[in-house]
Amino acid sequence: MTAGRTAVFLRFGCIAVAMAGCYSYRAVEGVQSIAPGSRARALLTRPGQESFEMRTGRRGPNPEGEIVGADSDSLYVVVGSAVLARAGQAFGTGIDTVGIPLGHIAELQQKELNSRTTAVLAAAGGIAIGAIVVWRFRVAGGSTPPRTVTPPGDAFVPRPVP
Repeated sequence: MTAGRTAVFLRFGCIAVAMAGCYSYRAVEGVQSIAPGSRARALLTRPGQESFEMRTGRRGPNPEGEIVGADSDSLYVVVGSAVLARAGQAFGTGIDTVGIPLGHIAELQQKELNSRTTAVLAAAGGIAIGAIVVWRFRVAGGSTPPRTVTPPGDAFVPRPVP
């Protein structure tokens, strides 16, 4: 590996470590405790799952998306790739806002960054990148080893090429 490739590799490695975030879900009480714009997942009751699948064409038991808002009887969530099925016709869309009746929600969970796991992952990535740097410049001798030039004839005299 040349020094330029090593720098690119390290740059991408640092970006990957910085972007690696471990998320988890935390149960919340009531729809009013989730701010619009945050990501959440609704665990639905059996009738809620059937109703959600019939209205949207999605087979997932736990709709997840960005919270748009809530009123006294529904939670409004932006979900991706929903298929609206009405009167024997299916209309596919990329992103839809879906109203979920509050009576169909068994549990509401908010997505949040798990700082402890993310810190462990970032530290492990940093140690790995540091080990590669140390190996590259201590054990492997730094940059690319010099190429040798063989002069014409039988004599072989290794010389570094600039």
